[in-house]
Amino acid sequence: MKDSAGKLKIALIAFGNVENVLSHAKAMSSKVDLTLIFVFAGSSYQGGILKMDLAQLPYGLSNDHEKNLEIIPDEIKKFIGNSFRLWFVRTPSRKILRDKWLKNFRIIRSASSVIRKEGFNLIHFNGSGGFVGYFHLLLPGYPKLWTLHDYKSHSGEESTQNNFVNKFYTYLNFDFLQHYKYLQKEFVNYFAIKEPERVHQVYTGKLDIYHNYDDGKFSTPTNYILFFGRISRYKGLDRLVEAFNRLTESNKDVKLVIAGGGKLWFDREVITINDQIIFLHRYIETNELAALIKNCLFVVAPYTDATHSAVVISSYAFNKPVLATDVGGLSEVIRHGITGMLIPPDDSEALYGALKEMTSDTAKLKSMGEHIEKLEIPEMSWDFIGDKMVDIYKKTISRQH
Repeated sequence: MKDSAGKLKIALIAFGNVENVLSHAKAMSSKVDLTLIFVFAGSSYQGGILKMDLAQLPYGLSNDHEKNLEIIPDEIKKFIGNSFRLWFVRTPSRKILRDKWLKNFRIIRSASSVIRKEGFNLIHFNGSGGFVGYFHLLLPGYPKLWTLHDYKSHSGEESTQNNFVNKFYTYLNFDFLQHYKYLQKEFVNYFAIKEPERVHQVYTGKLDIYHNYDDGKFSTPTNYILFFGRISRYKGLDRLVEAFNRLTESNKDVKLVIAGGGKLWFDREVITINDQIIFLHRYIETNELAALIKNCLFVVAPYTDATHSAVVISSYAFNKPVLATDVGGLSEVIRHGITGMLIPPDDSEALYGALKEMTSDTAKLKSMGEHIEKLEIPEMSWDFIGDKMVDIYKKTISRQH
């Protein structure tokens, strides 16, 4: 059923990707009657912009929006306001076959019984995890849409189990959502989807939620390039350090800030020998990250492979250009020479040349920032995204009913 204003009633069940999910939820909030349900496990959550002590939540469903607002960070509370309802489901673990799986199942079953009473028109899953299967089983008869951010593993992070689960879910009567047109096509081909119309596409806009964290309390270096995010082999940090070390043979002013936790797969000494590299090898609080992005020259994302990247749209929130490798769908959101630069992956020479060009042309960086501020890709505006999501919901409901 629709609400009294004739809007679709949507349950958005999310398993992480907090800044992405919150931004999309807010964009849709004036166009649909939305309930956002975050599913968290264990005693704490730390990911993206959210760091939360889950002991504040009981196990099970917490569906009191006002109480839920009281336990989230003020920055997120300010961003959400009363634009949509916020619920939580807390489980002991994320396991579906062992480690308290039966208690997990009972919690999901109990939460699903409440969800069924709300009269939602569609269930929208965002993120991966075995609980998608639990909810699907316990919420029969609803049209379902699934946003799967990484439909296949990155190099160095291969998971046979995740690949199997993702493949299995494509056999269910879901529609699917990808954030780049390139990934929409790749998803169809990778999983051999026989009905391509089941796979939809919508972009993510600038992650303006970061502005709520720009409190001016963190001091940053000057004249620096920024690499940020979880460190993993596919992100090409070794190539970046190699190229930057070469750059500093002639440029003694520019710095490189590497900000993020994760295990290095190469010799740490190639970083520590260069006093122009500042290595913040830890989880970066969101207030600090906002300051680092806001005050940098530009951001570097030298990935060897990728499906998508929140780094680009996080950087765009502060109108910062992005130097990235041309992998996945990044060329759809980075306009070469206009909002950043694109180079071939795994090419230290090209990376060195691009670093040299961008650090030596401040006028070009300023121009790139101005183009980002104007947001010259209409499909990345949040109003457009909200309208398109309503259209996707209607198509999903029509196809599955």
